[in-house]
Amino acid sequence: ACPASSIVPVRFYDETNDYYRGRGRYANLPVSNPLFAEAATYKPLARNQDMFQNGQTQRYNLTVRGGVEAVRYYVGATWNDEVGIVDYNTNNQAAMRANLSFLLAENLNVDVSTSYSQGKTRFATVSGEGGAWHQLTWGFMDQIPGIRDDNPATLTVDESLGRGFLGFQERFPNVYEDTDIWRKYNKFTGSITVNHRFLDIFSHRMTFGLDRDASINNEFLPGGSDIPAAPNGLLDYARPLNTNVTFDYGLSARYAVTENVSTV
Repeated sequence: ACPASSIVPVRFYDETNDYYRGRGRYANLPVSNPLFAEAATYKPLARNQDMFQNGQTQRYNLTVRGGVEAVRYYVGATWNDEVGIVDYNTNNQAAMRANLSFLLAENLNVDVSTSYSQGKTRFATVSGEGGAWHQLTWGFMDQIPGIRDDNPATLTVDESLGRGFLGFQERFPNVYEDTDIWRKYNKFTGSITVNHRFLDIFSHRMTFGLDRDASINNEFLPGGSDIPAAPNGLLDYARPLNTNVTFDYGLSARYAVTENVSTV
């Protein structure tokens, strides 16, 4: 059994903030050590902020509606501005919607509906492996500097300086800041619907619709970033475009068999 005197309490999130600020156990560490991970590119940090932050979310809406009996309208706009728990994780989106309704005659009306949105999302994780949070959650406490005592039998190595990625799972968490993984997108949706009644018993409806969705997907991983999926770097760029056109037509008739009975 492990004696209580050998148990070292560790609050790894606090240790992680010390890593970012270059203090505590991470102060004055050498940039190279035989016990560091072979691929590790350790660079001392001295920042004035912690690993995570309180993500701010802002949303603004503006709507206008009105009209007269023959013409009715609705216009709305929305702006979203979001920041995640790390400052490089952001999402911005602008959207607009407009609806118009025209009563051209007692038996004829036209409805027009349109919407458009565009935005950009900057992701904080690498596809297939996660991000900074995973390096903290699945870290190795026994590899943090100062947890182990130096072994006097190994004269060329100081075990007290830490090993591997100094407590983090597979790489230093700040490596994700140097990636550039984002998606830009825009989408348009529009439709025109015509309703017409004639000969007192017939009514028909025709709807024409258009959906267009375009995006740009970018994934850039710099070389020498300790990310095994791209030891020499990676650039993946795609521009998918989807367009759908729809047409719908319906005809119905209502006939009164008697004063109290009708059929469709």
